[in-house]
Amino acid sequence: MEPASTVLDAIPSSIAAARAMVRERCRVAGATDLSRDLAVLLTSEVVTNAVLHAASRARLSVIANHESIRVEVGDDSTELPQVLRLRRGSPHGRGMALLEDLADAWGVREEPGGKVVWFTLSSDRQADEPRD
Repeated sequence: MEPASTVLDAIPSSIAAARAMVRERCRVAGATDLSRDLAVLLTSEVVTNAVLHAASRARLSVIANHESIRVEVGDDSTELPQVLRLRRGSPHGRGMALLEDLADAWGVREEPGGKVVWFTLSSDRQADEPRD
């Protein structure tokens, strides 16, 4: 399946638009409900970082097929994301920890004038499967 991409404005409603795009691409690819829901959750976290913390338009790309889901979110900040382990009750700062805990793989690619945060998931995750 061809990648789907879009550029999202640095406004909160872009987060919902990103979730909808990823949800639809995963549905068309035949991803399990769990894989689709995880992809939507992690996309929301990464796009939120771009829109709120980087204060940048987000460049979203999604490639989903019957084997895997890959999401990339680019922004105009050169500041690299950090995985924070926060205390209970802290209202913010868990997005990258979720990415680290739930994605099959993830990383950051530095680019001139910004970066791309990416993650992959298996398209066929089941709720009772243990993860590595």
